[in-house]
Amino acid sequence: MAIIGIDVSKEKVDCFWLKDTQRHTGKSKVFKNTPGEFPALVDWMVAQTGETTAQLHFVMEATGIYHEALAYALHAEGSKVSVVNPAWVRDYAKSLGIRTKTDKQDSLVLARLGVREPLRLWQPEPTEIRTLKALLARYEAVKQDHQRERNRLEKAEITQVSEVVLESIHTLLAELKKEQDRLEGRIRQHIDQHPDLKRDRRLLESIPGIGPVVSALMLACCTVAPLIPPASVPRSWGWCRCNTNPAPVCVVRHGCRRPVMPGYGPNSTWPRWWPFNTTRTSSVTTNACCRTANQR
Repeated sequence: MAIIGIDVSKEKVDCFWLKDTQRHTGKSKVFKNTPGEFPALVDWMVAQTGETTAQLHFVMEATGIYHEALAYALHAEGSKVSVVNPAWVRDYAKSLGIRTKTDKQDSLVLARLGVREPLRLWQPEPTEIRTLKALLARYEAVKQDHQRERNRLEKAEITQVSEVVLESIHTLLAELKKEQDRLEGRIRQHIDQHPDLKRDRRLLESIPGIGPVVSALMLACCTVAPLIPPASVPRSWGWCRCNTNPAPVCVVRHGCRRPVMPGYGPNSTWPRWWPFNTTRTSSVTTNACCRTANQR
């Protein structure tokens, strides 16, 4: 098994194969961060290490969206991929006494991390979830554009600008509202086309306070395990029983506990668009009416 650390940026990827784990020496090379360069990266690693693609283990940080195309390409080649939390990597480098920060040094740190820690293997999201996330992101962008135009209309009406400007704003508002409604329909249609998503949405919307918008967001966020009926939802999904409300309740509704999400550690990545007020911890935040998860 060959461990390769990859530091990903927008324009390039720095690769480091840790050949000697004792002296921390190896070979490095820089490739462009484009799909056309990814096969060359794999071929170079196979030639240098003498391993098959299935015996290559690539370790990279979650760097916004720039690592995704590479991770999908390496996984499609049959290689092992681990995507780790950048904050954990930074602290790991500090624990090694490394103060310099260069792209090559970062790739070396990632390779050493892969040798030392049993990292969780990254798995690509199902196609239907990726499509749902893209639709939700586009819907949110159009919704924000619609709100901006409403703000411009209010300003234009107060300042009494010409009718030509008002007509332009009204025309754009109508088109944005039309596109927003169309995207809402496409999101519902997409969920209805996939039985698992349709079932999970029905279960989510059975919770008081959760409607179509929040249920779609939660479907896009919570892809770790399928949803199950509310009576048997585990605490890891953020449900709880407490003295003031003995029935299982959703954290969004009850508010006494926050959802338990992947925490701070080598195998955790935090979605920036997670819609709820959560903390970066694997424990559970409670108030006086709830006991901690460890006490249950």
